[in-house]
Amino acid sequence: MKKKIIWLAILLAVGTFTCGCSREEKKAEDISDKIDRFTTKTADKAVKKMKTPLDKARKTQEYGEERLKDIDEAMEKQ
Repeated sequence: MKKKIIWLAILLAVGTFTCGCSREEKKAEDISDKIDRFTTKTADKAVKKMKTPLDKARKTQEYGEERLKDIDEAMEKQ
């Protein structure tokens, strides 16, 4: 009788620990997923904020180069 009670207690303990661990793993995975999503979202915003001024600067440079080219062509025609 005592052996059955001991085995039952052991089985209950093992079952409880395995269920508890799997829940913690799910929570850890959920937290990890949230962190990954947040990191990706933040990185995308940072890249966009960095690229926008660079793109504007490149366009401005292209406009300047085109204008200089037009001025050079006009000077050659005179």
